[in-house]
Amino acid sequence: ERSIKQSIVLNLCITTDFSLAAKEDDVNLTVDYAELVNSIVNFAKDSHFKLLEALVVGIEQVIITKYNNILALEISAKKSFILPNTKEVGVKNGE
Repeated sequence: ERSIKQSIVLNLCITTDFSLAAKEDDVNLTVDYAELVNSIVNFAKDSHFKLLEALVVGIEQVIITKYNNILALEISAKKSFILPNTKEVGVKNGE
């Protein structure tokens, strides 16, 4: 299983004060989601983890290092159909 790259579905919930970005309607004042996704994809492609939990912690570090305006971050990750009798398995970091 670990020798073959696997698809992983990530869900991110980011808490930040985006009031100024909303008022000014300016993406430069908030989290740029396209840039964020590219950072995560590049990190995941260049990394090798045995545990989904380790990947989630690594992604968390990438995000909080890149964006200092994030107040809270929740990440969940799941893989589909990797174990018998399961549709998906996954992990979620603390809230």
